[in-house]
Amino acid sequence: MLVVINSFHTQVELVEEALTKISGSTIHIDVADNLESAIDKIDYMEESTDELVVLAGFIFNPREANRWILERGKVMFVSDIGTLPADLITVEEYMKHYSLMHQLLTLIEGNEDYIVPLEVYKEAQEATNWFNMKPSNKEFLNKCVKKLDLLKEKCYNKGNVYLIYENDPSNKILLAHHILDSLNKGIVIVGSQTRSSNDIITFYCKGINVEKLAQLFGESYNPESNIFSTFIPSQVDILGNNILKFIQEGSN
Repeated sequence: MLVVINSFHTQVELVEEALTKISGSTIHIDVADNLESAIDKIDYMEESTDELVVLAGFIFNPREANRWILERGKVMFVSDIGTLPADLITVEEYMKHYSLMHQLLTLIEGNEDYIVPLEVYKEAQEATNWFNMKPSNKEFLNKCVKKLDLLKEKCYNKGNVYLIYENDPSNKILLAHHILDSLNKGIVIVGSQTRSSNDIITFYCKGINVEKLAQLFGESYNPESNIFSTFIPSQVDILGNNILKFIQEGSN
């Protein structure tokens, strides 16, 4: 099995560590910066249709998935971001909040080629809880070291509500835990600029009625997660359009 992991994903080190504990058939581990480069890494296997390939932690873009990767078969796709591709082997939609390793273990369950220790199953489940702001018996911040104090200081803060724009996706859940783990109740709101006319706003909640909060923004609620996202008009897009209009109409 060849597993190619998104090098920028928060869980990359957790997946790498867990895979080293699985015995049986050989598992090759590689990383790539995006889906396109991940596909380039596995193109050499085109003639070998027997080996299982896993793409982990990427955002699926059909324009980057060439015809071969879609038709090859035996390609698993595990990710907690974006849309799960219908043409590849994935978990059910309701399992998308699972940690990457939890998704992968679900997909290879019953495969006798791989012997998975009980501790790997347990840690994958704990990771699912932790990365969804659910109670967990494990602490994963020590495997995801970031300059979180500086980010916390940059937050707009009123009481137990923290708001910040942060475009590095690997920082978001870490910052939420860094702030909320010591609180009984609070919300961390992280905004991210997109290329569209809307920005995505993600709410990380603790001790909060997430269902009611999600309904306030007209969003659906997954009871297995204390996280939800919504979109708001992008101030950057508005600014850009206003500047463009100024230039087109003449700056004199």
